[in-house]
Amino acid sequence: MKVIKHFATVATVALLAGRAIAMDFNLGYSCRTNGNWTQSALDETSRLIKTIESIKDDPNCKGKGLETFAAQLQVAEAQFNKSLENGEDQKRESTAAQKGYLNSLLNSGDPKMDKKALTELAAGVHIGSAIDNTVQVAPYLSNIIDLVGMKSNLKNAANDVVNLINSTMANYPSFSQCLVAAPNQGLAMMSAMLKVSTNILTSGYADGSDKMGNILANLVSFLREAKLAGVIKDLNQTELWASITCALESATQNYCSAKDNVKLLNWSINQLQKGVEGDAKKSDTVKIRDNSLIAGYYALIRNVPSITNWLLKVQFGVEPKLSTEGTYKNLVWETVLSMTKAINNLIATYNEMKANIEGMEQPMTQKIATYKLIKTLQSIMNDALSGGGGGSYGATKMNFFLNSMPGELLPLYLIGYDIDNMPPETKPNADGKIPMNIDFWLENGGQYRPMFNDIPKLLSTIKTRLDRLIDQSLSQTSKFFVRKLIADKPNLVAGAFVYNSLNTSVYESFHFVSGYLKNLLKKIEKSPYRDEQILPVIDDTIKKVDNVIELFDSALNRKVVAEDNNSVQSQSEKIINAVYENFNVLIQRDSFFTNRMSTFVYYDYFLNILEEENYNDYEKQLMIISNNEMLQRIMQVSETEPALNREDFDNALAITIKNLNGLENIFRDNYFDYLQSTEDDAKGLSYTQRNLRTVKRALHTDIPSEFRGSPFVPIIAATNVLFTYDYRYELYWNNPFKPKYQRGDNDHNSLERNKNRVCVQLLATQRPEIFSEFCKDAVITSPFYEAAEHKEKYEYLNTKFSDYVTKADERKWWMKATGAWAPKKEEIKNDQKSYDDKICAYRDYLRKNQVYWLTLQHEQIKNRKEMQLKQGRDQ
Repeated sequence: MKVIKHFATVATVALLAGRAIAMDFNLGYSCRTNGNWTQSALDETSRLIKTIESIKDDPNCKGKGLETFAAQLQVAEAQFNKSLENGEDQKRESTAAQKGYLNSLLNSGDPKMDKKALTELAAGVHIGSAIDNTVQVAPYLSNIIDLVGMKSNLKNAANDVVNLINSTMANYPSFSQCLVAAPNQGLAMMSAMLKVSTNILTSGYADGSDKMGNILANLVSFLREAKLAGVIKDLNQTELWASITCALESATQNYCSAKDNVKLLNWSINQLQKGVEGDAKKSDTVKIRDNSLIAGYYALIRNVPSITNWLLKVQFGVEPKLSTEGTYKNLVWETVLSMTKAINNLIATYNEMKANIEGMEQPMTQKIATYKLIKTLQSIMNDALSGGGGGSYGATKMNFFLNSMPGELLPLYLIGYDIDNMPPETKPNADGKIPMNIDFWLENGGQYRPMFNDIPKLLSTIKTRLDRLIDQSLSQTSKFFVRKLIADKPNLVAGAFVYNSLNTSVYESFHFVSGYLKNLLKKIEKSPYRDEQILPVIDDTIKKVDNVIELFDSALNRKVVAEDNNSVQSQSEKIINAVYENFNVLIQRDSFFTNRMSTFVYYDYFLNILEEENYNDYEKQLMIISNNEMLQRIMQVSETEPALNREDFDNALAITIKNLNGLENIFRDNYFDYLQSTEDDAKGLSYTQRNLRTVKRALHTDIPSEFRGSPFVPIIAATNVLFTYDYRYELYWNNPFKPKYQRGDNDHNSLERNKNRVCVQLLATQRPEIFSEFCKDAVITSPFYEAAEHKEKYEYLNTKFSDYVTKADERKWWMKATGAWAPKKEEIKNDQKSYDDKICAYRDYLRKNQVYWLTLQHEQIKNRKEMQLKQGRDQ
């Protein structure tokens, strides 16, 4: 056991040192296989390493004198071990290897090494080594002395060891907090050092009287301070345990999420294959499966990307081949971007100034501010291009606000005048009079015109006229953009008929989307849970898509093409202009179409949940718990190469398994200690009662009945209690005359529930059956189960440890190695939980309770919609 602990210590050091070394060899390479999920798993690894480093860097372990103690103990221990070789070559070689490794790290000269922390860990190895070697020889030490006699160097070494142990015991309370990460390791060290000192001193080969007195004095001091130190240690352990369980939960969550995505990937591939097989049997061109969420999913992952990729080509045109072409395109883009910025400024300025005007109380103040708004909007439109001109390639910059209305007339237009009905005073006239300045006319000597008397109405007029100017400028900007950037329009349109890597074309995708939306519209109209407000949006989208399809069909009409030599060019321009206009390509690129389709498919998806379509439990849980997110996740796992995605997920799973194993290897002792101490705290056992139980277990419970009468039982029991971890983690040192009592659990059984939760979380460990002693009856109880009148209906929301770890598992872990275990048929039948099921047990508990909670909400939505529908019929 101690060799294992020493190895774990060195492994921790190696991990910490390896972290610094690994950082030196991070060459910055990236590969496609290490995708998002792999990176997520690697992030979990980084967090795990930081957790270990935080323990290593605990300030309680700094500056406690262990460095000096380690250096002194190395010399004394070397002499003592040399004089008392005991034949345990394997253990001695292992310890020597650990020391050599630590010494090489300490002497490496690497500036990144935390030598202080490494020295402290080295001290721990040397202390343990000295204790192990001495304890092993103690039972027969007196025989060796009687037969051979102690040499002077052995006596000196014995005195050195006793002095160092005495010094350590004297300073023990000052560094006891350093040992929180390994529960009761400090107490075990104390008991072992006491036994070592006693054996050496009673041998007569060390100067015993004063040293024994010092040791007893230090022991009394330790016991006096142990109460305070113990309380602090308990609090620190609680904080440490919260971090450990959080790390465990985070690692399992990452594993389970990656597992879910593997299932989603397989499901999406399966659905695509079914779709292809189903399409092959159909003669209809559109090939849509009516009233199926799969049709929407199919549209999102295959047809919408095909259309949006083509829309981007429509917007950006062909790639420039020469620098002159690039300059030309940049000038065109400058015009478009300048107009887009101006439109954003106009909308923002109007909204902001309108809010300020509405908050004003004085009418004259409102008039002045409204006039300022008009002049600000005029300035933004006049300066939309900041005076930019054309270039050697013709007029590539144009202010389309001024194409719609001359700049000087913009104030009159915004307040409701048109060119043909401008105020007479502001227009040229036959009498030769100079027209009145528009600003002067508006201000009207500081009194402003009558329309300023009704500010709300004037603001509404300004907004209507501003929107009209924006729409006109957008339309002209789109045509300008198409004309300047898309030189070969027929080729771009022809590309819409070419099948792509998704085995569809843009033209066919428009047909598919149109058919899906029409079926969805019918489905929503028939549903009692429908939302009326989405119907006109779907109808509007169908009209836009069908407009484009109609123009595509005209382009395919050979008769029309034959009648007009310019038909190909004109038809292509009509299609592209229609696409720009219907899908707002200039401003929103592909997002207008994509966002609408996503909204519709998500609504279809939610409607399927409310109507309880036929899905298996796993699909239904994923649908309910993720809402819109599920379709997004399906698209994410499907939109790139499936084989590459699978490798990414498997990478994440493999890394997370190693993380879980690393957590268990480091903190398994903490798992046992927490379960036992929490169970005892829940029962309100005093520390004396806990120690008596441990002694009873050592003397009776764990001794086979046929050997309980042996005189060696007390010796075996005492050795087990002091030096075997299975007992030691249950041992509590305290003054037996002043027992430390516990209050027990509260009315809500919070301690018991906390232990049960940890038991279910520990199903993620390599061998959860070893925790059966504490966890066999553990159940996480759902709050819905507790609140229910008929609890049997909701028992499925609970999670039992015993459902995942069978009796066969409990015997298997220690009998399998000896060949004594053979599973019975009923045990094989009951042992159905997989490795993944165990790792995800706690996550699945949370998921099914969240699903139930969301289902209740969905039922409320259904009931509300049904009531609204009934009220509508009654009216």
